Amino acid sequence: MKKASGFYLAAVTLVLSVVAIVAYAINCGTAYFGPSGMNGLVMGCLIGGAVASLLAMFVNGILGDILTIIAPAATIYGVMNMLNDRVAGIASIFTFEMNAQNMADLTSCIVALVAGLLAMILGIVTAFNAIKKAN
Repeated sequence: MKKASGFYLAAVTLVLSVVAIVAYAINCGTAYFGPSGMNGLVMGCLIGGAVASLLAMFVNGILGDILTIIAPAATIYGVMNMLNDRVAGIASIFTFEMNAQNMADLTSCIVALVAGLLAMILGIVTAFNAIKKAN
């Protein structure tokens, strides 16, 4: 199988998605964001987007094309729900509760959001690129 640029973009998207998943899981265990718990919808969408990105790299035909659309769509939905869950806490930390512990807890949140946003953008770009070169 000859790989085109879309294959490598999908691989980078997969890595960024995994980073977002791990950072979100870490963030859900922090002292500040831990009590709100882990949103299953966020985790499910991020994992679904990562799996779709992985499968898109190896599945041929129309199913592969559909997977390249599902991957960024799932990631977008997951990241937007993560942002929805965390925006009040982020604003509260920056306005009223700024201390070393809360800023450390905020770091994993920001890493998860940035990695998710980059995975979204690269996933959209991947959908417009070929995964395999034509014979």
